[in-house]
Amino acid sequence: TGEGDKLLVSADRNPNVRGALVTGLIAKLPAAKLTDLAAAIDAGKIKAVVSVGEDLAAAGLSAAQLAKVAIVYLGTHANATSAAAKVVFPTLTVFEKNGAFVNQQFRIQKFLKAVPSPVGAADDLAVLSRLAGAVGAGAVPADLGGVWTALANEVAALRTVTFANLPETGLLLDATPFAGLPFVEGETLHYKPAAPAATA
Repeated sequence: TGEGDKLLVSADRNPNVRGALVTGLIAKLPAAKLTDLAAAIDAGKIKAVVSVGEDLAAAGLSAAQLAKVAIVYLGTHANATSAAAKVVFPTLTVFEKNGAFVNQQFRIQKFLKAVPSPVGAADDLAVLSRLAGAVGAGAVPADLGGVWTALANEVAALRTVTFANLPETGLLLDATPFAGLPFVEGETLHYKPAAPAATA
């Protein structure tokens, strides 16, 4: 978390946390620090970590903990995690690819590629698909169309949604299932947190 500006900058520094909730990737808000992962590394339970754009050091892992595991890093910028990684895949920034976010209002909005990518940078989806195949995880979509087909098949809230039919203004999703979560953001220009439930 960080400090919001009460306009557009959110106090939640986790990108697309609501997207992770809607898709079922997570069921609760992520911890500020990766203490469970750190403990599992210290206990020798984890030998390898795939980090997608996350600086594990900034998220609470020590240099000693990073040295205990084989790290595969996918990201756009050099950091302590990429320096400690056994393998680094340079990937595309949000400006170099198409995709979608779910904002504070639970409005899913698409974004489009704005600039060409540098030579040598790879699409995250293609890299993740190949990594999943290499470890026997089965078929994982390698492109945006495949991801949206999988989402429509697996996520009830996105059953009728495709990337192509998302309006430019986005699509407001039902936030009711997540109403009880303690989101860290305060009020901003386009977001007003739900009032806490009254207690008797």
